[in-house]
Amino acid sequence: MARRPRNQTPSRPRSARLAVFDAFRVEGALLQPEMLDRIVNLGATAQEVSDYDLDKGEKLRDVVTTKFSLAQSLHARFVNSDMGPQACRRFLTTFFTQVLEFTDLQEAPPRTIDGRSYPISHYALSGRVPIVLAPPGKLDEALPAFGDGARRRSAPQLLQEYLNAEPSSLWGIACDGLSLRLYRDNNALTRPAYIEADLFRIFEADAPRLSDFSALWLVAHASRFGKSGTPATESALERWREEGLKQGATAREKLKSGVELALKELGLGLMEHPQNEKLRTDLGNGSLPPQAFLQALLRLIYRFIFVLTVEDRGVLHSLPPDDDREFEAWRRGKEAYARGYSLGRLRDQATKRQFRNRHSDAWQGVLILMRELWRGQKMLALPALGGLFARSEVREFDDCLISNEHLFKALRHLGWLDTPSGLQRVNWRDMETEELGSVYESLLELTPKLFGTPKFDLVTAAGNARKTTASYYTPDSLVQAG
Repeated sequence: MARRPRNQTPSRPRSARLAVFDAFRVEGALLQPEMLDRIVNLGATAQEVSDYDLDKGEKLRDVVTTKFSLAQSLHARFVNSDMGPQACRRFLTTFFTQVLEFTDLQEAPPRTIDGRSYPISHYALSGRVPIVLAPPGKLDEALPAFGDGARRRSAPQLLQEYLNAEPSSLWGIACDGLSLRLYRDNNALTRPAYIEADLFRIFEADAPRLSDFSALWLVAHASRFGKSGTPATESALERWREEGLKQGATAREKLKSGVELALKELGLGLMEHPQNEKLRTDLGNGSLPPQAFLQALLRLIYRFIFVLTVEDRGVLHSLPPDDDREFEAWRRGKEAYARGYSLGRLRDQATKRQFRNRHSDAWQGVLILMRELWRGQKMLALPALGGLFARSEVREFDDCLISNEHLFKALRHLGWLDTPSGLQRVNWRDMETEELGSVYESLLELTPKLFGTPKFDLVTAAGNARKTTASYYTPDSLVQAG
């Protein structure tokens, strides 16, 4: 069986999606999760047979299956060759023309825009879609062939810079035969944004992945980029992106409400638990002012959001060691974390009522997690993060407990959105800094209100009241997660 070149990194499994794939993912929210789910279930706009330039009697699912068989054969021939640049180019030109149906794919000389050189190797749809082909396993490697003068560029960097400079092209593709990525014009990058298919895993002989290929074909088929001679903005990809942005705005409002409800649920849980008598006494006699109580709750919520974000992005754990023995211990630590301490695991359990009871075992596990994130724990492959996880950050809750009922309700609000199509997991993985900041800003409008103890609520602060709330506390670690 052919093996992936060592310098080619496999795609991370997507964990924040409605439809779950092993080898297909969206980085940077070019498509919203719910929109992607609609696409793969043939429920999005521009998904009639005719929209894919197919004959009236054909069925999309049948065509996808046929194309999958063809692509498998082409990829098997490629990985069983010397996997050199020429073999890669032969595979990709056939893949693009016969599988994705870019029938007018052509080679082209480098283009110059405003004095800068863009050596794009191929174009399709009369130049509308630039396609950069990289050597196998070198998709992200800066190479002279993609450079501009003395400056080297990787294939994705070349493509992104070209899309940002050329108004007639909005979307393009970079591929090295092992991974394929779609990029879009984006001059305001805060971090990379692309749609990626891991071709090596999709066509793996022992475990081919038809569902992942189906997602790739439905999203990257030539018809998705619009028709030659029409404005670049007129395409299925653009329509999906714009519809997704509108859905995302609605989802953000729901998310703000969900985070506020989670905050209330944690506050009630802390105040109501029988063991937390000292907390109730401190709140009742004023030694713990309501605003300090809220600030501690906010830091607790920020911890939860941070952990969910880095878990979903796959960047929580320390880097794997090179030594084989140490690597095995690291791997076991990650598995132990996933089985017993992952906040994502609790988030998934939060949708099931049987976990909501008066015990406090889930909260005790959370306390262990927060402690180990503060100081690090090799047995769970966790680095020492300090900062937000320092004990002093939520010292107000020392020795406090929260029942599973309140904790799982809070995680349900924090991790899931109710949508017309059903329950949707909050996509913390692809949350942009601006979106996290928007959630944070909404929390600054809140002020606590106590109705004796153990009753607790949050109300919106009016006017300059924000200046006396938790607005001075800026969770930099939250917006820089991952």
